[in-house]
Amino acid sequence: MNRKFLYGVMTLLLMAFAACNPDEVIDDPVDPNNPNGTDTTEFATSTSEEDADYTWNTAHENTIYLNGSSISSTSTTVTIAGTTATITGCGNYRITGTLDNGQIRVNNTDGGIVRLIMDNVTATSSTTAPLFIAQGKKTVVILPAGTSSTFSDAAAHDTLLDGSNSAIYSSDFLSFYGDGNLTVHGNYADGINGKDELIIKSGNITVTAVDDGIRGKDFVLVHGGVVNVTATNGDGITSNDATVGALGFINVDGGSVTVNSKGDALSATGNINIYNGTFNLTSGGGSTATPSTTVSGKAIKGDDYVNIAGGTLVISASDDAINSNNIINISGGSITATTKSDGLCATNNVITSGGTINITSGGGSSVTASTTVSSKGIKSPTAVHLYDGNITLNCADDCIHSDNAVYIAGGTITAQSNDDGIHAEDSIVFNGGTTTITKSYEGVEAKYVVMNNGSAYVTATNDGFNVTAGTVSGGTESNDGSQLTINGGYINTNVTSGDGIDGNGNITLTNGVVVAHGPNGAPEVPLDYNGTFNISGGLVVASAPSTQMLEGLSTTSTQKSVKITFSASNAANTVFHVQDASGNSLVTFKPGRAYIAMIFSSPLLVSGTTYSIYTGGSCTGTNDNGYYNGGTYSGGTLRKTFTCTSTVTSVTVN
Repeated sequence: MNRKFLYGVMTLLLMAFAACNPDEVIDDPVDPNNPNGTDTTEFATSTSEEDADYTWNTAHENTIYLNGSSISSTSTTVTIAGTTATITGCGNYRITGTLDNGQIRVNNTDGGIVRLIMDNVTATSSTTAPLFIAQGKKTVVILPAGTSSTFSDAAAHDTLLDGSNSAIYSSDFLSFYGDGNLTVHGNYADGINGKDELIIKSGNITVTAVDDGIRGKDFVLVHGGVVNVTATNGDGITSNDATVGALGFINVDGGSVTVNSKGDALSATGNINIYNGTFNLTSGGGSTATPSTTVSGKAIKGDDYVNIAGGTLVISASDDAINSNNIINISGGSITATTKSDGLCATNNVITSGGTINITSGGGSSVTASTTVSSKGIKSPTAVHLYDGNITLNCADDCIHSDNAVYIAGGTITAQSNDDGIHAEDSIVFNGGTTTITKSYEGVEAKYVVMNNGSAYVTATNDGFNVTAGTVSGGTESNDGSQLTINGGYINTNVTSGDGIDGNGNITLTNGVVVAHGPNGAPEVPLDYNGTFNISGGLVVASAPSTQMLEGLSTTSTQKSVKITFSASNAANTVFHVQDASGNSLVTFKPGRAYIAMIFSSPLLVSGTTYSIYTGGSCTGTNDNGYYNGGTYSGGTLRKTFTCTSTVTSVTVN
């Protein structure tokens, strides 16, 4: 029975949920996963590979003897002319011995399978490919256990002879199978070149090539085995069919693949689909090399989709670690990538729905980003969609960047950057997951930012959340039309010399918790906005090192807030606590820096109730980056009691 691998259909199932319209979130930040986005319809592709290709009756084998400068065989379907043996009929051919400057040639038109059983073969040619499949519906190279075979061409080919450009060349279906060893030296150009289907079922295959290591024009399938490729000037494994549709793809569902290439490690004009396997990919000289301006040195490059659903990948690339001219979709597997350039870079969307991703780009967050080489962690001009996955980013430039939108719905993201943690020119939406930015200049920056759910922990030297239209360098003191909307979730910012929350437009809080550890000193403040900061629900607690330029929440809010000023500064890590007359806690907060003022709002603040402010002491609750959940507060000093007399009540503590 035929075994069909409908790779296009599998890709469609992986991708159909993920398309998005490039303009869908502009001025209206919503879930970018909408049904009216880009078309992901693809052509179903299949291979003629069958299980029966790899089984045969060992009693029915023809033998070809390579005798150095001559060839012999008793088979009636083998024609010998000098040092060229041409196989003209289907069957099983056991080949053994050494061939000096000759060729094993398949020219079979009967539609049957030709199996070439390599029994310790060494073959070279000074003018062409020593193994050449001119025509044949299927040719399977068998590598028996315990055997080692080698094919080598010369630095020059007689291109008028047969048009070959590699040590092993095939015009039709070619597959490799077995537990033995195969070494291929492509001294002219490619190592293995297949113009049709090229399949590695199994085997221990080592290829060195002046140009591309392994090339399959229609597609390359790797099911298993151990594949080692060194490409001096070209790509490691490539498929380059330019036909519009599903050809020109690479699929890997098992095995071990190691590539060291000057060009791309894996390159396809169609899709690259990785379902399983172990990969060690070095491209363009590795992550310490400057990307070439003439040779693409990406580790994985798909001109269409790049889908990674499983496997373990270790990448060192001078250029992008994973690049697509369409969509990158990661739903599983483990990726550890170090690159001089970008980690994940797509012309359309970058999507994650699972897996473990660890990217170091541009030398990491301790390095100043290059002015000529982009060194972002995840980059898309259209949109970045992070639905799930365990993502760790260490970047010289932005960790997550989009010229349009970033959408985070789940997973765990840990990021450190020498520039921005998350930057979008239009909008950033948090709808779940845990995002922790441990180092950044601006933590989260966009024109529109929406927090619906999830947690965002931000450490920054400048602003934690910077919501700006970006129309004026350095910002402006007038409302620029930008918007921060907080409908739920948890925000905790810790900045040294910027604002904890900086809204160059309006800020709206309807639910959730906002915690801001104030900066080192004036004129920076924990909360800064040019329009209004209206609160109708949720909790805000923010510490300030100075009263200079200190802003409370807007008087147009429907929820009450207090602006508390102390007569003297409180030391860093001094607990701030507010409770009602019955001892019920409203907030317990331990700022990481000295503070002289505090902004606080809670739904529990109401008129006609007396509240008490304490400093010092301790809390048995869970300390969530300075904000305590639950537990019992004790040991503090009562500093002041107050009642809310207006929407915004000012309280002075001596």
